[in-house]
Amino acid sequence: MANVLIACEESQRVCTAFRKRGHRAFSCDILPCSGGHPEWHIQGDVLPLIDGYCEFYTQDGLPHWQRERWDILIAHPPCTYMSRAGACRMYRVIDDCRYIVVERYKKMLSGREFFFKILRADCDRIAVENPTPLKLCQLPDPSQIIQPYQFGHPYSKRTLLWLKGLPPLRPTAIIDKYTPYLPSNTSSFARGGGGSRGATTGSKNFSKTFEGVAEAMAEQWGALLDGGADTDANDTVRCVEPTADIDTFCVDRGIACDGEKSVWYKAVRKRDGRYIADFDNETVYEIGEVTIANDLDDCRYNECGAGINIAPLRLAVDYGKDWSDLAIIEVEAVTDDIVLPYHSDGKVRVDKVRTVREVPLDECGVLGQMLARKRKEGNE
Repeated sequence: MANVLIACEESQRVCTAFRKRGHRAFSCDILPCSGGHPEWHIQGDVLPLIDGYCEFYTQDGLPHWQRERWDILIAHPPCTYMSRAGACRMYRVIDDCRYIVVERYKKMLSGREFFFKILRADCDRIAVENPTPLKLCQLPDPSQIIQPYQFGHPYSKRTLLWLKGLPPLRPTAIIDKYTPYLPSNTSSFARGGGGSRGATTGSKNFSKTFEGVAEAMAEQWGALLDGGADTDANDTVRCVEPTADIDTFCVDRGIACDGEKSVWYKAVRKRDGRYIADFDNETVYEIGEVTIANDLDDCRYNECGAGINIAPLRLAVDYGKDWSDLAIIEVEAVTDDIVLPYHSDGKVRVDKVRTVREVPLDECGVLGQMLARKRKEGNE
């Protein structure tokens, strides 16, 4: 059984497809669900939930806990201001010169930021779905392009998938004859020119996932967690975009950074009051002191290498959650000295850090609080 979060989905089509196969799936949207299952729907902001280790309420008012990372994260981010279909509204022509509409451009940037926060979530298997974007968005190339007529629907609707840790979807029922699902070039159509009124109207209908696509997602990607998937490992897309520069990375991950130094966290073993590195028992961290690595791998193509490996708080806690002697220390590093792997899962490395303090587990989010409570119960 997989724990699945479907972001920006009020229709519940993908959620329902996963639930039919026995998975623990939840849809999330700022709108109430229209799929008929409020007990599976979270109405609210999805960003606090995407990394897992969270508490939330479904639309029926009942509480739920996700005590680990999500197994699969699927998202359908709003595309109103990023889609190429809206290109004509992104620009205004004045005296034969074309100018960007500033307010619409700002909303596009906001949508782009949301898109990347989803894509960079702390989850091993991510799928982000959107239509063809404006070049102005500068999104990475998609992992796959699919059409409804590949999954049993007599329509065309070009849909892009950005995949991380998931194989491309395999077509399930190809239809030879199909018509456009969305209206296109409608002003020309009205004048007797080219274009199409499309098979549907209304932005809600435009954004709903086709049932055939939803079923394929649940059947093929859900099988990965059941151990029954027949896929070639080479088909799996590890990540669709190299990690951004360290400043952008810090902003995306919520890392406190003053421009010169940044604050990170590290899971260590606490033995006899000493903070000892997990891999190198000879390296000891002392509060207020600077620790220097014996070596530093500065190759960004290596996800893990020599040096002092540090991470955002939640990732550090997750790394050491099974240790009985876990302690989390807060460290300070010179931001420009940090080696940021191109495909980082959140972990970076550096040649030296200054240890600031030990962070009580109660201050380490939901997972830390769970570990603190478990440790307290074990001592009673």
